[in-house]
Amino acid sequence: MMLSLKKVFIFIVSPFLLMACATPDEYVVIDGIVSYQAPVRLPDAAVLTVKLKDITDRSQPAVILDELNRENATLPARFSFTVPREELVEGHMDIIRAYVKYKDKLMFMNINAIKIDPYSNEPLLIMLEKVSE
Repeated sequence: MMLSLKKVFIFIVSPFLLMACATPDEYVVIDGIVSYQAPVRLPDAAVLTVKLKDITDRSQPAVILDELNRENATLPARFSFTVPREELVEGHMDIIRAYVKYKDKLMFMNINAIKIDPYSNEPLLIMLEKVSE
């Protein structure tokens, strides 16, 4: 009986204790809204993609830190990323890019890269520009 209680503690209770010990400062939460100038109805198969990228080394492809893909997208749309703080290196250029595609055709995208401030709690507003019909 005692052995089974040890197993219960090791496999069930101890992971929860470890999670409780993790400090909230270990993660950065980045919230925001992707929108267009006016509410717009997108085709049913439209896909919204929002990417958090590190573009510091311009001689290399951007490093994607997190990505959200939402099918049957509508605008405005909320997004949220939870990233380990260690991935947002001080001095690096971390940005958010967003776009909407329909049948592999780009419809909307944000023209200006949105720089991330890992110490800000303000939600980001990503404004999309129309690229094609």
